[in-house]
Amino acid sequence: MKAKILSFLLKLLLVALVCLYFASHPGTISLDWQGWHISTSVSVFLLSLLSILYTLWFLRWIKRKIWDLLKISDRARYKSMKIGVEYLEKALIETYLQNPKKTGDHLKKAQGFLKKTSFPKLLAHYLEKKPGAPDLQSLKKYGVLKAFFTLQKFQEEKDWDNLERFFQTPAQPLLKEGWFWRACFLYQKEMSNWEEAKKALKNAEEYDCFSKQDAFLEWAHIFYHQALEEKDPVKKLGLFERAFAADPKNKANVLAYGQLLKAENNSRLAKKVLTKAWSLWPDWDIAQTYATLFAKDRTPLSHCHMMRELYDVMPQDTTSQICFAISLIRAKLWGQAEALIASIQDPSAKSLLTLILEAKEKNQDDTIPFKTFINFVKTLDALKVNIHAFE
Repeated sequence: MKAKILSFLLKLLLVALVCLYFASHPGTISLDWQGWHISTSVSVFLLSLLSILYTLWFLRWIKRKIWDLLKISDRARYKSMKIGVEYLEKALIETYLQNPKKTGDHLKKAQGFLKKTSFPKLLAHYLEKKPGAPDLQSLKKYGVLKAFFTLQKFQEEKDWDNLERFFQTPAQPLLKEGWFWRACFLYQKEMSNWEEAKKALKNAEEYDCFSKQDAFLEWAHIFYHQALEEKDPVKKLGLFERAFAADPKNKANVLAYGQLLKAENNSRLAKKVLTKAWSLWPDWDIAQTYATLFAKDRTPLSHCHMMRELYDVMPQDTTSQICFAISLIRAKLWGQAEALIASIQDPSAKSLLTLILEAKEKNQDDTIPFKTFINFVKTLDALKVNIHAFE
């Protein structure tokens, strides 16, 4: 800034000195050309020359300003196109996440910024899979979109080698794309690369690629499989615990966690885990595991006592009633079994258990009811029991 001021002052001083010199040494300038004769003083000539030079400089300044305005217009058009392409990318992402409403909203916004292009309409045709939809080559030239289409191609062809390279060395812009991290997580999960899957899932959560509930389920899946591979019992328990906290309905994790706790002589916590899982989702496998782990012996009566504990937690649930009724029948507690079966609201379950009870009381072959009604049992949503319980 100081240098510019000093330069301006020096130039002003130079002009003043020149003007002072010619003021003290006046003279005239004459010009004869093609019969024309012009005569003027040196001062007027210099003033005219400076005026011409200033006019040229001013015209040049005007031209530069106009050019800058044109550049601003170009930048505005480029910015508008960039925003439009970003909305197209968001539409693709929402399609990937199966959110048709958001996809439509983003396409409408893209059309507003890309009024002179057919990109949004092309994409809309493509996503709706309309017959005769135009090719999207014009869209694929954009970096992020090109990567998106490339990933889709690798996934459709199950090209695992290229998928591995795609996720190992991603382009820098992709690291800010939610769909990339979602796809990366699903790939690492498929490949059982649990540490990489955890990193990808964490990033995917930051971009809201999973609902809160779905994210919990995925974390539970990761911790459960890491626990299965872990050799250290303490770390193994910790991973099972984290999986249970994320998804207490993950039956495989619940069973493995309860069994490991029992093996580590922590029966109190093992009971708590299995009971909580049972209260959320009564299931025959949970009941069987509970009874097997905590029954005093292998007799049907001891097994029945454990089943009663679970039944008392969920007495109105049909599955809980069925499991307890079967344990009563196995323990030959006919009266209690008959009373319980009579209280069951599900008519199909009541009919089947009544037939089983009658067969057992008559000392028929245990497998006969199941051979007769095996296909029938499979169709009953309420009957989540092991059909070979009496075999």
